[in-house]
Amino acid sequence: MQDCSESFVVIDVETANPRLSSICQIGIVSFRDGLLQHSWGSLVNPEDCFDPMNVSIHGIDEVRVESAPTWPVVYPQADRLLAGSVVVSHTPFDHSAVCRACERYALTRSEYQWLDSARVVRRAWPMFSRSGYGLANVAEHFAINYKPHDALEDARCAGEILLRAIAETGLDVSQWLERVKQPIMGSLTDSITRDGNPEGPLQGEVLVFTGALSMPRSEAADAASVAGCEVASGVTKRTTLLVVGDQDISKLAGHGKSSKHRKAEELITKGQRIRIIGETDFRHLCGLAARQTKANRTPLGRNANRKEKRVEVAMFCGKCGKPTDPADNVCRNCGASAAYGASPLQVNPTPSGAPLRTKSTDQMKLGAVIFVVCMFGACPAAFIGGNDSIRAFLVMGALVGMIVGAVMYFAGS
Repeated sequence: MQDCSESFVVIDVETANPRLSSICQIGIVSFRDGLLQHSWGSLVNPEDCFDPMNVSIHGIDEVRVESAPTWPVVYPQADRLLAGSVVVSHTPFDHSAVCRACERYALTRSEYQWLDSARVVRRAWPMFSRSGYGLANVAEHFAINYKPHDALEDARCAGEILLRAIAETGLDVSQWLERVKQPIMGSLTDSITRDGNPEGPLQGEVLVFTGALSMPRSEAADAASVAGCEVASGVTKRTTLLVVGDQDISKLAGHGKSSKHRKAEELITKGQRIRIIGETDFRHLCGLAARQTKANRTPLGRNANRKEKRVEVAMFCGKCGKPTDPADNVCRNCGASAAYGASPLQVNPTPSGAPLRTKSTDQMKLGAVIFVVCMFGACPAAFIGGNDSIRAFLVMGALVGMIVGAVMYFAGS
């Protein structure tokens, strides 16, 4: 496998009819270090009929391929040119055609590492993310001169477009192999920000991502937020942590590094404390943070299987007197600001992780009164004279009152 950031081989084929196995022309172009190195093409006798529609597109018919070699003869030569390289095709059409032709003739097909340049285009330039990413349209946009529907020319054009995408994004071929597996909207230019979890072990860190990550940028931002990091879109004087895609971190100094990477290094030379780490180290760091958070919430020793008891502190608004969340700056009940002050009230211990609750003394008292009154009222009602239906009604009412009182009491506890 070539180990060059801008080295690859592009293949394109034309077919005689709607069957993908009916390859009638093949073109292969090799690029090395960003330059066209070698071109090879051939007509192919598909041993199949020609559809007039296909002929009208590429101009190849039975007469032109009459003396051309068949696919079993052509493929071994093509295989020698493709082997050991990243094989590029614009859309999966050419990939599928090669597979179907080999299946038709029962040929042993080599396994290549394929890269769809159409998927590259959709991620490199937002204007082509949804439509217009066909070879002819993209070539016209970038003023690339070529002859459409000629296999060799199509292959060359697709290679030049891929080189432009590499220059535009700073991602090399190996990075694009990973990037095309990710959602289009997870592009490197997306602005993804998050607030940090105030209880996370990395609380206080201001983190920025750069380069091609193996995971969607949104998922990485979520993981950083849970760990406590504030996720920002760009490197500033507040930045304390820069996470670089593993492929990018091994690049040489200079233009190979992203603008965020270079800016962070510039701020470091000026005395700002910024730590630069790779994606793998970032994942490990988030994993440790998650385990630390879990450990802090798990009781140890022989009481590990019991729910931990802790004391919660409730805050009461200084204006309306009702309980409110300690983290709020404004009372949720009356809207008073923190200027009114709040008074802490220690309540009974609650199980760890349970929602904060406070006893409503008035509600408990009222519930107790209703329960007691109805309980003592039930006894006289059972022996009162008069109609049996009236006596039954009074007893039933007393029992219902006891139930209501008990519910009020325990609801306020």
